[in-house]
Amino acid sequence: MPALALADAALAGAPPPPQETGAPKLSTVLVGSVTGGSEELAGLIRELAMPYLLVMALFALIERRRGEAIAFALALAVDAAALALHAHAAIALETARDLVSPSWVALGGWAFALRTAQWNAMVPVLGPWVTAVIVPLALVGTAGWRTREGLRLTVLLVGCLGGFLIVGRPDNYYWGLMTAPMIGIGLALAPSALVQLWRRAVSRG
Repeated sequence: MPALALADAALAGAPPPPQETGAPKLSTVLVGSVTGGSEELAGLIRELAMPYLLVMALFALIERRRGEAIAFALALAVDAAALALHAHAAIALETARDLVSPSWVALGGWAFALRTAQWNAMVPVLGPWVTAVIVPLALVGTAGWRTREGLRLTVLLVGCLGGFLIVGRPDNYYWGLMTAPMIGIGLALAPSALVQLWRRAVSRG
């Protein structure tokens, strides 16, 4: 698909991330490549992949794809169980002298959501202000992609950005590595979506 190739080109040249280089990538419509094509296992690598599994499970359920819905639901259950076991093991090792990590519920709002978008290649060239432009354009682009994949992508991107409004400390800006490919695809689709909007506005006027 030309839009996917264009998105890859848009992301090429972005500065290499200082950490989380294994974060989920969207080249195979969203998370699968992080586990060699098995998106169901992505949550075992990083819990940030679990929203993807939830979105896929919900859409499979809505579309009555029973086998797919069960597979994603089981993956979510396994990931949640692994996360709970990890938390239980970590809590058992706590001592009174341990430092306490600040809460991830930081209510960073739109400013933090935009900061997570800094991984786009245009930011080093034009400056951080451009995130206030590219994020809305990406949302318009994904919303204009009226396919099964486009609907999933839109819901996932909106969900992630909505979550960033509430969850995420300032040092968690690297979570944007998960949404950067989605934003790249949305930007590639934005011109077509804007043309469609313009034509509809003109026809109704």
